[in-house]
Amino acid sequence: MIIADYIWISKKHYRWKTRVFKDNEIQDVKKTDNWPILNYNAISTGEASNENTELSLTPAFICKDPFRKSANSYIVFCETNLIKETTRKWCINIIDENKDMDPWFCMKQEYYIISKITKRPFGIPIMTEQNNSNEQIHPQYAANGIGNYYCCMGNQYGRQIAETHMQLCLDAKINIKEINASLGPAQWRYKIGICKGVAAGDHLHVSRYILERLAEMNNAVICWHPKPFKDGWNRSACHTNYSNRFMRNGGDNGIGSIYIEKCIRGMMLFHNEIIHTYGDYNKERLTGHDETSKYDTFTWSVGKRNTSVRVSNSVWEMGKGYLEDRRPASNCDPYLVIGHTVYADVYYMPNY
Repeated sequence: MIIADYIWISKKHYRWKTRVFKDNEIQDVKKTDNWPILNYNAISTGEASNENTELSLTPAFICKDPFRKSANSYIVFCETNLIKETTRKWCINIIDENKDMDPWFCMKQEYYIISKITKRPFGIPIMTEQNNSNEQIHPQYAANGIGNYYCCMGNQYGRQIAETHMQLCLDAKINIKEINASLGPAQWRYKIGICKGVAAGDHLHVSRYILERLAEMNNAVICWHPKPFKDGWNRSACHTNYSNRFMRNGGDNGIGSIYIEKCIRGMMLFHNEIIHTYGDYNKERLTGHDETSKYDTFTWSVGKRNTSVRVSNSVWEMGKGYLEDRRPASNCDPYLVIGHTVYADVYYMPNY
């Protein structure tokens, strides 16, 4: 038997349905074309009317199911036919038109783990004053400046979920490379990549699904909102590293940095047109404070973290490497980020 969880995105939620197949029904599980197209009730998701109740689920990416230990269990990430051209298809077209660029991506996903019981960051106790029904965060855990949680031992919450998530991603062959506690309580970050082209989006989406399912098993939910709290707690981003083959192979003469600057100039010209596509509520995050740039102003720097794009000191010294786009929010559509990055790099600066 082959057990497959078909997963897809509907109204910005991850949804799933499980299908059991006989062994001879799927000849080669690694090929998406060998998996059947299923459908789902689009009325129940609020996406269709009575005249058109079904939407199709077309397999786009396959990986092992880390929750079921059977050798024949898989996650089948699907596209739907709600619209003619999905952001994934659009991204693939951009990548295919510019294969000679060989674009590589790393996506650094931040998130908060929220308790279903307290509706607050996981592990943070609630203080209820005597004869007062108002519940507040205990002052010991209140937002009190940067430095108390980032990579910090003994002062962070949800480590078991973050560690288990990493192991589940590894079991599924998702390209996860790094995890660490971030700047807020029960806020964590993990890195997907290096991935080539659209694969970064596929791996990120499945990793998000795995994390949400894991949280569900621990009486928690994952908050992808880029500014979930009005107080001083840290915002959440999906900083994205990007390079093309010219940027990576610049050599000792520093020519790689020339192509990094060309890409940055393209991003600057394209900024106002695409910034609204880099995540919902991103304007609340990009204020110019707390290691963020301003939403409506493009800036870049070497080594600094309060700009739209950052080039690390080591990359600048070597004269080749990658850049970090710090604009994408934690709830961004990775295919839009990937596609717009390559589009800005190539279409605005075509003379490579």
